[in-house]
Amino acid sequence: MAEAGIDSDPLLEAVLDRYERYVAPHVLIAQPTLAEIGRLLLALEAWSAVRATDSITAYIEGTRVRIVNRAGVPLEMPLTGVAVGEEQLGSGPGWIRVPPGETLLERRPLVVGG
Repeated sequence: MAEAGIDSDPLLEAVLDRYERYVAPHVLIAQPTLAEIGRLLLALEAWSAVRATDSITAYIEGTRVRIVNRAGVPLEMPLTGVAVGEEQLGSGPGWIRVPPGETLLERRPLVVGG
């Protein structure tokens, strides 16, 4: 703010400094629409039902995430921090489509700050 010639108080400067230190500059703060919120709630409800059947598991192995889908049909699951191909993109950000069987995905390093 000081660079822009705007006077500010020390508390606000401290908050902005911490934000810039801990949040990657490419991370956008999203404000979903009501329709997007509705789709997310439906996806979360479906994910809860899948978890109740114990038909999918995921765990970290070194630099990879191993996902085992025992459902026999593709499932969507929330997962971030992995490299996925176009065919694995789910219905929204942070969701991936997992085919039946085992899937190995490479973990992406966490980028903090700039």
